[in-house]
Amino acid sequence: MRPGVRGVRLAFLIVAWVVLIAILVQVFFAGLALFDDGSFWATHRDFGYFLFFPALALLVLVFFGRFPRRMIGVTGLLFVLYMLQTSLPSLRASAPLVAAYHPVNAFIVFALAGIVAWRSRAFVPTPLGTAKAVGPVAPLPAKP
Repeated sequence: MRPGVRGVRLAFLIVAWVVLIAILVQVFFAGLALFDDGSFWATHRDFGYFLFFPALALLVLVFFGRFPRRMIGVTGLLFVLYMLQTSLPSLRASAPLVAAYHPVNAFIVFALAGIVAWRSRAFVPTPLGTAKAVGPVAPLPAKP
Protein backbone atom coordinates (compact mmCIF):
# COMPACT_ATOMS: atom_id res chain seq x y z
CA MET A 1 0.00 0.00 0.00
CA ARG A 2 1.32 3.38 -0.95
CA PRO A 3 1.99 5.81 1.92
CA GLY A 4 -0.53 8.34 0.61
CA VAL A 5 -3.32 5.77 0.60
CA ARG A 6 -2.52 4.78 4.18
CA GLY A 7 -2.74 8.44 5.22
CA VAL A 8 -6.10 8.87 3.49
CA ARG A 9 -7.40 5.72 5.15
CA LEU A 10 -6.23 6.96 8.52
CA ALA A 11 -8.00 10.28 7.91
CA PHE A 12 -11.13 8.33 6.90
CA LEU A 13 -10.94 6.34 10.14
CA ILE A 14 -10.69 9.50 12.23
CA VAL A 15 -13.48 11.33 10.39
CA ALA A 16 -15.73 8.24 10.59
CA TRP A 17 -15.42 8.16 14.38
CA VAL A 18 -15.94 11.94 14.55
CA VAL A 19 -19.18 11.54 12.58
CA LEU A 20 -20.39 8.78 14.90
CA ILE A 21 -19.66 10.84 18.02
CA ALA A 22 -21.18 13.95 16.42
CA ILE A 23 -24.43 12.07 15.84
CA LEU A 24 -24.58 11.30 19.56
CA VAL A 25 -24.02 14.99 20.29
CA GLN A 26 -26.80 15.79 17.85
CA VAL A 27 -29.21 13.50 19.72
CA PHE A 28 -28.12 15.14 22.98
CA PHE A 29 -29.07 18.56 21.56
CA ALA A 30 -32.51 17.19 20.66
CA GLY A 31 -32.83 15.89 24.20
CA LEU A 32 -31.89 19.28 25.61
CA ALA A 33 -34.53 20.89 23.40
CA LEU A 34 -37.19 18.44 24.58
CA PHE A 35 -36.40 18.33 28.27
CA ASP A 36 -34.63 21.57 29.14
CA ASP A 37 -34.90 24.55 26.80
CA GLY A 38 -36.66 24.70 23.44
CA SER A 39 -34.03 27.09 22.12
CA PHE A 40 -31.75 24.06 21.66
CA TRP A 41 -33.77 23.15 18.56
CA ALA A 42 -31.78 25.82 16.74
CA THR A 43 -28.53 24.27 18.00
CA HIS A 44 -29.77 20.83 16.94
CA ARG A 45 -30.64 22.15 13.47
CA ASP A 46 -27.43 24.12 12.96
CA PHE A 47 -25.19 21.32 14.21
CA GLY A 48 -27.04 18.94 11.88
CA TYR A 49 -26.28 21.18 8.91
CA PHE A 50 -22.65 21.42 10.03
CA LEU A 51 -22.37 17.62 9.84
CA PHE A 52 -22.51 18.02 6.06
CA PHE A 53 -18.77 18.75 6.04
CA PRO A 54 -17.53 15.60 7.78
CA ALA A 55 -20.09 13.52 5.87
CA LEU A 56 -18.83 14.96 2.60
CA ALA A 57 -15.24 14.40 3.73
CA LEU A 58 -16.04 10.71 4.26
CA LEU A 59 -17.49 10.49 0.78
CA VAL A 60 -14.39 12.06 -0.78
CA LEU A 61 -11.91 10.09 1.35
CA VAL A 62 -13.54 6.75 0.59
CA PHE A 63 -12.60 7.19 -3.07
CA PHE A 64 -9.09 8.53 -2.53
CA GLY A 65 -8.42 5.78 0.02
CA ARG A 66 -9.09 3.10 -2.58
CA PHE A 67 -11.54 1.29 -0.36
CA PRO A 68 -13.43 -1.79 -1.56
CA ARG A 69 -16.75 -1.32 -3.35
CA ARG A 70 -18.79 -2.40 -0.35
CA MET A 71 -17.21 0.30 1.84
CA ILE A 72 -17.77 2.86 -0.91
CA GLY A 73 -21.41 1.76 -1.13
CA VAL A 74 -22.06 1.94 2.60
CA THR A 75 -20.37 5.35 2.83
CA GLY A 76 -22.37 6.60 -0.15
CA LEU A 77 -25.60 5.36 1.44
CA LEU A 78 -24.63 7.10 4.68
CA PHE A 79 -24.19 10.38 2.79
CA VAL A 80 -27.52 10.00 0.93
CA LEU A 81 -29.38 9.23 4.16
CA TYR A 82 -27.70 12.20 5.85
CA MET A 83 -28.93 14.46 3.04
CA LEU A 84 -32.42 12.98 3.43
CA GLN A 85 -32.18 13.57 7.19
CA THR A 86 -31.55 17.28 6.74
CA SER A 87 -34.48 17.68 4.34
CA LEU A 88 -37.14 15.75 6.27
CA PRO A 89 -38.01 18.49 8.81
CA SER A 90 -38.82 20.90 5.97
CA LEU A 91 -41.69 18.57 5.01
CA ARG A 92 -43.39 19.07 8.37
CA ALA A 93 -46.20 21.27 7.04
CA SER A 94 -46.77 19.66 3.63
CA ALA A 95 -46.13 15.98 4.43
CA PRO A 96 -46.04 15.39 8.19
CA LEU A 97 -46.09 11.59 7.83
CA VAL A 98 -42.93 11.76 5.74
CA ALA A 99 -41.32 14.30 8.09
CA ALA A 100 -42.03 11.92 10.98
CA TYR A 101 -39.43 9.60 9.45
CA HIS A 102 -36.75 12.03 10.74
CA PRO A 103 -36.07 10.25 14.07
CA VAL A 104 -36.28 6.80 12.43
CA ASN A 105 -33.78 7.85 9.78
CA ALA A 106 -31.53 9.19 12.54
CA PHE A 107 -31.29 5.67 13.99
CA ILE A 108 -30.41 4.29 10.56
CA VAL A 109 -27.80 7.01 9.98
CA PHE A 110 -26.29 6.30 13.41
CA ALA A 111 -26.15 2.54 12.70
CA LEU A 112 -24.51 3.09 9.31
CA ALA A 113 -22.02 5.54 10.80
CA GLY A 114 -21.17 2.91 13.40
CA ILE A 115 -20.66 0.28 10.71
CA VAL A 116 -18.45 2.61 8.67
CA ALA A 117 -16.38 3.61 11.71
CA TRP A 118 -15.97 0.05 12.97
CA ARG A 119 -15.11 -1.45 9.58
CA SER A 120 -12.69 1.33 8.70
CA ARG A 121 -10.31 0.05 11.39
CA ALA A 122 -9.52 -3.00 9.25
CA PHE A 123 -8.24 -0.85 6.38
CA VAL A 124 -5.53 0.99 8.31
CA PRO A 125 -2.58 -1.36 8.72
CA THR A 126 -0.33 -0.93 11.70
CA PRO A 127 3.12 0.52 10.97
CA LEU A 128 5.93 -1.99 10.69
CA GLY A 129 7.32 -3.12 14.01
CA THR A 130 4.26 -2.12 16.06
CA ALA A 131 2.03 -5.18 15.59
CA LYS A 132 1.53 -7.42 18.60
CA ALA A 133 2.69 -11.01 18.43
CA VAL A 134 -0.08 -13.51 17.75
CA GLY A 135 -0.03 -16.95 19.32
CA PRO A 136 2.53 -18.49 21.62
CA VAL A 137 5.97 -17.00 21.50
CA ALA A 138 8.91 -19.30 22.15
CA PRO A 139 11.30 -18.10 24.85
CA LEU A 140 14.74 -17.00 23.80
CA PRO A 141 17.46 -19.57 24.37
CA ALA A 142 19.55 -18.98 27.48
CA LYS A 143 23.06 -17.67 26.89
CA PRO A 144 25.84 -19.98 28.12
